[in-house]
Amino acid sequence: MLQFDEQFFEEETRDGFLISSMMKRAWAVEMEVLSQVCALCRKYGIRYYAVYGSLLGAIRHKGYIPWDDDIDIALRREDYTRLLTLLPKELPEGYFVNSYYTC
Repeated sequence: MLQFDEQFFEEETRDGFLISSMMKRAWAVEMEVLSQVCALCRKYGIRYYAVYGSLLGAIRHKGYIPWDDDIDIALRREDYTRLLTLLPKELPEGYFVNSYYTC
């Protein structure tokens, strides 16, 4: 599980945009989920890529875009299909996969 310094959750203004403590808590949860997915991808040799706002934020803001509230990754179709079969078996308790294919 990722560890965050309590200061991470303090409200702040970045690029003229107020980032609330609640938004930072959402970011922390998203980063924890992403860390689980990344670990699983590394374990099984699945390639994934940061895209859209996540890629822009990583380059331009060294993290999240201040007004963004999600994480964007992309995978090749065969890797995505493989990941969908692995996630339900490999994710920690309490996690679940919700996609078009898992309804």
